[in-house]
Amino acid sequence: MDILLLILILYSGLVVYCTGRIAQRMEEDLDLKTDDMKRAHQRRVDKKNELVAEKNLLANETHRIFTLYEITKDITKSLDEKTAFDIFQGKLREHVNFQECLLLDPLSEDLKKYQVSQEAFVFPLKSKEEKVGYLVIKGVHPKKHEIVTILGNQFALALRRVKLYKEIERIAITDSLTQLFTRRH
Repeated sequence: MDILLLILILYSGLVVYCTGRIAQRMEEDLDLKTDDMKRAHQRRVDKKNELVAEKNLLANETHRIFTLYEITKDITKSLDEKTAFDIFQGKLREHVNFQECLLLDPLSEDLKKYQVSQEAFVFPLKSKEEKVGYLVIKGVHPKKHEIVTILGNQFALALRRVKLYKEIERIAITDSLTQLFTRRH
């Protein structure tokens, strides 16, 4: 009977020991799985944050492009050079801080003094490789040169449109052979 009691005690100790080992192993496995899930969750959170940041960048870029489109649309509405320049200057002032904006003729003597100046951004207005003028913008930050360049190119197109309109108007009211006004005018 002592042996039976001893076996029973050993058996119960073994059961307790095995149960403890199984519980410990299950706890370790659970900890590993929990850590894996935490890392997977963190990767998903990081990916989500990355996507949100990218979405915000795209939204900002879309807004910037749409704004440039709207500005361009406003600049090209006028068929008068001075009015187009006034609209351009007003729209530019809404988006870029500067002191003064000038429109100079390509043959202007004032152009030379601005080209050597560090205080002014001189932008050539080209239309089909022909210089139609220069924009001189005083006090503009170098980081804003890109937007000034984009808007300047659009303004150059608007100037070309104005000049083409005037040329068509001139052709329509004068005889091409005699250069006299047609009877319609």
